[in-house]
Amino acid sequence: MKKIPILMVVEDDRLTLKVYEKLLSPHFEIIFCSSVEEYFNNLNLNKFDMFIVDISLKSDVDGVQLIRGLREMDAYKNTPVIVITAHAFMRDERKAMDAGATEFLRKPIDNKYLLESLARYVN
Repeated sequence: MKKIPILMVVEDDRLTLKVYEKLLSPHFEIIFCSSVEEYFNNLNLNKFDMFIVDISLKSDVDGVQLIRGLREMDAYKNTPVIVITAHAFMRDERKAMDAGATEFLRKPIDNKYLLESLARYVN
């Protein structure tokens, strides 16, 4: 039996979390984090196969900083980190990619395209 990938979603918008839940739950075991605090509380509870991270979080810590922290951890040096954000500026994409993001997607995103993007990183 094939293992279901474990995905952490870091997104502070509740409506977006509901959309992700409906779209992604048939394909992933998902841990949803609506705050940076939840992210840190959940990070060591599982070995995650993939991350979806928003750039803008209602915190002093943003998604780029979370990605940098992941890349400093041996367990997550090569784990796919997909940024999905409303930040449309090239400088935001450059910062995220320089921090170690695997892919940068802009909201709104087509559901089919998102699933195809995530499927590329599932082993």
